[in-house]
Amino acid sequence: DLTGEVVAAQTIHAAECGPDDQLWLGTGQGVSRFDPDQQAFVPVAGSPQSPVHVMSFSVDGVLWLGHQGALSMHLLRDGRLQRLDRIDHLNGFPHITPNGLVLDVQGVAWVSASRGLYRVDLATRSIRQFGAQDGLRSQELMPNTLGMTARGQVYAATAFGLLLLEPSALVPRMFTPALSSCWVSLMAVCPPKATTTPTGFSTSMMFMTSSGVRGSKYRRSAVS
Repeated sequence: DLTGEVVAAQTIHAAECGPDDQLWLGTGQGVSRFDPDQQAFVPVAGSPQSPVHVMSFSVDGVLWLGHQGALSMHLLRDGRLQRLDRIDHLNGFPHITPNGLVLDVQGVAWVSASRGLYRVDLATRSIRQFGAQDGLRSQELMPNTLGMTARGQVYAATAFGLLLLEPSALVPRMFTPALSSCWVSLMAVCPPKATTTPTGFSTSMMFMTSSGVRGSKYRRSAVS
């Protein structure tokens, strides 16, 4: 048993081979690594002190960590993790518990969860969810099944079988997501001691879309 006292009482969510050729763990209290000298797992200095549900190293050695509702990126320097960036609700990342994380050849992160598949491009800080509206038979991706083939294809297990996709063919559309009107109300605005002639109108509108609209801008205009 190599778990050691450090992680024995913690929940282990993820495991990854690190740049030091040792096993790294994402636990309920951050990141630990196996220390061959101590023959035990020890916390990594600089690790976030919060649950790490998924983890993955990029080809240039950046460690991506998946938290509840957020992703964080860290670089290992002198045995210590230094945070480089973070993607969370401020960037439109949903409040999900990630259950899978892989990085494609372009450095784009693919995150799976029980509510779909998410493409996270750190360069443009764009987040795109893929779900039933994109042809997925099941939006629920099974935990710890997200991976990548030697040819760079992303795969995952779902309730309806194996999902296999080509990342280069799934670049987010460059146009603004379409909106569907739910309702529009118009109310006359009358001055104090009102006459029968209104001075203007107040409008209220609600719209819906099947795709995320964060990062998109919409313009409203009135035509008389």
